[in-house]
Amino acid sequence: MNARLNTLLRVTVSVALAAVIVYNVDGLEEVWGSIVRADPVYLLLAFLVLTLDRFLMSYKWLVLLRSRGLGLPLVQTVKIYCTAMVWGMFLPATVGADAIRGYMASREGLDGYEVFASIVVERLVGFVASLFFGLIGIMILSAIGLADERFDALWVASAGVLLGGAVSVSLSFNDRLFDRVVRMLPPRVRESRIVRRLRHFHGIYAGYGANGDVISGFFVLTLVEQYFVVLGMWLTAQALGIDVGLLFLTGVVPLSMIITRLPVTIDGIGVFEGIMILLLGMTGVPAAEALALSLVGRVLQILLWMPWWFVYTAQARSIRPPKGVTPS
Repeated sequence: MNARLNTLLRVTVSVALAAVIVYNVDGLEEVWGSIVRADPVYLLLAFLVLTLDRFLMSYKWLVLLRSRGLGLPLVQTVKIYCTAMVWGMFLPATVGADAIRGYMASREGLDGYEVFASIVVERLVGFVASLFFGLIGIMILSAIGLADERFDALWVASAGVLLGGAVSVSLSFNDRLFDRVVRMLPPRVRESRIVRRLRHFHGIYAGYGANGDVISGFFVLTLVEQYFVVLGMWLTAQALGIDVGLLFLTGVVPLSMIITRLPVTIDGIGVFEGIMILLLGMTGVPAAEALALSLVGRVLQILLWMPWWFVYTAQARSIRPPKGVTPS
């Protein structure tokens, strides 16, 4: 499937899911009413927590880069992160925010291979952390009596995927295993320019994994950073007057974020909202309130990103994303 068709399909699914959600919500007036009555103090607190989340997310990326002798000022890193997220909303799935972030960091003078290797490590270890957090979420829902036998299959599947993901990430850092796989390729392919570059890239990638303390610290920071998202969502719920506990959202939000990662829609539109409506409905939260919570959460994220995007584009004198940088 080519990139345009894939993007068109994801847009279609996003629109279809959004239409189904709107159709099944009893009156969008309730959604809008919840939003306009929101408590500005709680919204400000939620915005501040999400801002801290973005700073922590940028800092933990710097932890990886600095372990290889690279680095950027923290504020500049936050600016790159947020700007990439804005551009990533409007780009095809094949050119996401991570690619743009990598190009932007390379423009700051960092080695392209090092930057993109750090992003791969960040995403893989971060995915394992998300699975771990999601498993904790299922445990919490079970502990408070909201996860019945219907969640048994999800429990087993999550544990299996977590174990498989952790093992796979660990093996991916193994140079010997990588060399064995390469030696299995036909000689012509093995000596090709692409494979030589891949060897070079994996050598750098494995270098990140060789420092176990850094990877462990990054894993812990990722869990803390992801909990900031939960806290931000809880504060947003308080702003909207939604009666839902922090412990419950600690179980719900990680599960919703994991499912939203499925590449079936643009930026998880429709998927995240649908899952939140389903899970929040388990405690009697009306669909209109759950939808309002999801929408306000999205808007707060965009409002957080935009000032950094504006500053970056003003300094670069261009509102267009970078076209690409070849790793040096």
